[in-house]
Amino acid sequence: FVPVAGRSAWTSLDEGYAWPDYPTALSVVSAEAIAGLGYPVLDPQVGSERRARLAALHQAVVGSRMNPDSETLAEWVESLAGALNTDDPDFERWARFYDDLAVVFDRASAPALRGRRVVLDQDLDLRPAMGAEGEARRAPVVFFAPSVEEDGSDAAGATRLPRELENRVVYTHSSIPWTVTEPTRRRRPGRQFLEANGLVREYRTDRLLELLGEVMGTRPTRRVQVASLQYACALYP
Repeated sequence: FVPVAGRSAWTSLDEGYAWPDYPTALSVVSAEAIAGLGYPVLDPQVGSERRARLAALHQAVVGSRMNPDSETLAEWVESLAGALNTDDPDFERWARFYDDLAVVFDRASAPALRGRRVVLDQDLDLRPAMGAEGEARRAPVVFFAPSVEEDGSDAAGATRLPRELENRVVYTHSSIPWTVTEPTRRRRPGRQFLEANGLVREYRTDRLLELLGEVMGTRPTRRVQVASLQYACALYP
């Protein structure tokens, strides 16, 4: 009854979702990409009139809007992040994925991403975005990887973490291009979105030192104490 985007398949009215209209075109988080993961998304190619009729029928029969809510969208993009995480990553595509998140989610809906595994770290693993309810006190703090252009050549070495601190500090992958240079150099929308909504922290030495102080305050093992002190010293070569 409801044609699915990007596939020769159909879904029922009560299970199908309409892809929202966004003010900016999306390049990675698309209806076709989400439907390709098995989610029943209405094919946008049906046209606005047919879509409006289906949405009205859905409201009358099912009693709810056909558009997905923020939690559903967060589930979809988390699944998409998993599909993007291949052995041969396209880092520009990852940057565009985060730019798309800045369009799909606004400040009110961004909290739905908290705790979702959408952050690609320095080891090509997916990490939960920060801020999840009930987040453990010792959960890793996720920082943007420092860059030579913004933070200097010394700061770039901060991503070389001692093994003992890998469960407390996480960096985004350093190859993700978080800035654009045309027409002027500026941070990408995805970077601004993640930082503004507390999903990833900006790299700052004072924040790292504060975190290391918290680690030392938990009465860690001697190996962790030594690693913390050595890492703190490495921040000021």
